[in-house]
Formats: sequence, structure tokens, C-alpha cells
Amino acid sequence: MKEIIINNFLSYEFVYIFLVSFIVFLLISIFIKQKLIRKLSILLFSIFIVFSLFELTISIFYDKSKIKYDYNYFNEIINDEIKIDREVEFFDRNNNKDKIKDSKDKLDLNNYNCYKIIYDTTYSTYNNNFRQTNGDINSKEIYIFLGCSFTFGDGLKDNETLSYFFSEKFNSEKNIINCGVQGKASNATLNILNNEKFLPLIKNKNSKIDHFFYSLIEDHIYRNFKYEGDCLDGYLYKDGKWYIPTIIGKIKYIFARSYIFRKVFIPVIDEKFKQYYENYMIQSLEEINRIVEEKYKSKLTIIVWNKYDDYFISKLKGTKLDLIFLDDKFNLEEEGYRIKNDGHPTAKANKEIAEILYNHINKID
Repeated sequence: MKEIIINNFLSYEFVYIFLVSFIVFLLISIFIKQKLIRKLSILLFSIFIVFSLFELTISIFYDKSKIKYDYNYFNEIINDEIKIDREVEFFDRNNNKDKIKDSKDKLDLNNYNCYKIIYDTTYSTYNNNFRQTNGDINSKEIYIFLGCSFTFGDGLKDNETLSYFFSEKFNSEKNIINCGVQGKASNATLNILNNEKFLPLIKNKNSKIDHFFYSLIEDHIYRNFKYEGDCLDGYLYKDGKWYIPTIIGKIKYIFARSYIFRKVFIPVIDEKFKQYYENYMIQSLEEINRIVEEKYKSKLTIIVWNKYDDYFISKLKGTKLDLIFLDDKFNLEEEGYRIKNDGHPTAKANKEIAEILYNHINKID
């Protein structure tokens, strides 16, 4: 019962806040006789009662399941045991897209309103949810892939991911580590690099990380400033604590449960501060590169997906980062480079990109 009450409050948190506020100002306007204070209280009472009604109205139509504060998504890897998860993406009978994930044996599609399956696949992962890749974990030579679901390989079998095809280029004799975290961005990558306990298993203590790869997609720019929904990455981890690194991020975090704020103000903020978000991304990429060079004595290559505005591309090219801009064909679903009705890269795309990366590192090494 307690949990139901808490969940109800958190679903309508700002409705209650606005209701209490207008009641407070109503009482002030009734009992305070000073004219200026009474007029101001009546004005604020009117504003908050409108806010309450507006907030309640929007809440009826807004998807409450998207309200969450997701940040504690890492586990320290303690062994090399592999678990098998099954993930299914589908359209329901209302043509809404949904995704379900559970252990391979427990997931029963009969419990869900699946109408049209987009993909149905299994993932092999360690206990910290990083995806297992074919290769030799005892090898002294290590290559690490960073990024989001593009790196993880959403919708793909274990032998269809970018890290798998890259490992094949070395006849699966190197230790290839897939650190793709679904729904995250550059903040998660910084958390991984700054905290070794989050890295997957590296058995050979005399090993050297030869190269890091980071897959950059446009949405990462916004994920670093998101605090609700399925794809968010607004938190950094330091000294055992999670924190929000920017003032804008803190403001968005405070008001993220307000339906008015999410529906009306967040789109305005995102548009107004787009260049600020882009600058933060550039700084994040440069910080990732610095850590790779100074802490790991290694190299970083950034794989640039999708299309960006001229400002971001100009800023990105103005850095000293090692960049690979993918051909526009890799954005085309009809050419077989993206999963139909989903948008993630296909095995065909990953195989060709692995070839590009292999040739690239052979040129610069």
C-alpha cells in the first residue's frame, strides 16, 4: 500500500505541489489584510490553480511510464560468467512500438500484446550487462568499443555486432570488449573510463589496450541533458557518488516530473541551448580522448554517425580528435544498413564498418 501511495505521488507530484501552493496563497489572500500582499496572493493563487488544472489535464494523456531517474546502471564485474537475455521489439495492435526484455527462458510473448515482431533476439552479457564478444580474454592486446545501443548491437545476434566483426579481422585472437550501454551517451563512457571496476573482465594484467572506439550518434548530444524517458545520460560518477555536472541539467532534473515542464518548456530549452549541448559534447569527447591517452596510454577513434548541423561539424572538425565520418549510405534503411522499423545498424552495416576500422588503425599505427 505504501509503495502504491508513493508511486501515485511521484506520478502527480507537481499537481500536488501546485494545489498546495494555490491553497496557501488563497489562505493568505483571505487572512492578510494588507492590500498589496492580498493582491499579490490573489494573483499567485490564480496562477497556481491554472497550473494545477493544466498539469492534471496533461498528466491524463502523458505516458507516466516514461517518468524515471535512471543513473545507477553499472555493476562491478566479478566473474566471467555469461548470462543469456532475450529481447523482443514489436508493434502492438494499436501500432505502438514497444520492447520487452527478460531471461531467455522466462520471456513469454503470450503475456504481451505483440502484433508485428520487429526483431526477436538473444544477447550474451556479463553480470554488468556489457555484451560478450568472441575473442581471447587472455590476450595481451585489447580493443574496447564504447557508445550506446549502436555499439551494444540492439536487435542483433551475438555474431552480428560491430565488435564481433572487428574481432573476426584478428581471427578472434585478441580481447575485444564491447562496452556499449543501451540508451546512454558520452557521460556513461566517461563513467566507464574513470572507474575501472565498471570495465568488463580483463584477465591478463600485463595487457595493453591498443585502441578505443566511440560510436557517436546525434541523440547523444541531448541524452547528456535528459532525466526522463528511455534514453538518458545526465549523470557522472565520481568518488562513489552520482552527480549532475551542469546547471541546466540540475534545473531539468528538478522539474522533470512536471508534465507542463516536459511538454512545454523542455522543447524550448533544448532548442535554445542546443549549441550549449553541442559544446558540452565536444568537451566530453575531448575529455574521453584525454583519459584514453593519459590514463590508458592508448588511442581513440570516434565513429561519427547520422547528420549534424554545420555548427557541430565545424566544432568537431576543429578538434584534434581522430574522426571517421561514415558514408550517408549507413543511414539508409532501404539499403539494408538499418533494421527496418527500428533504426539500429544491421549486421551488414557492422561488417562494413569493422572493415573500415581495421584498415584505419593499420594506417595510423
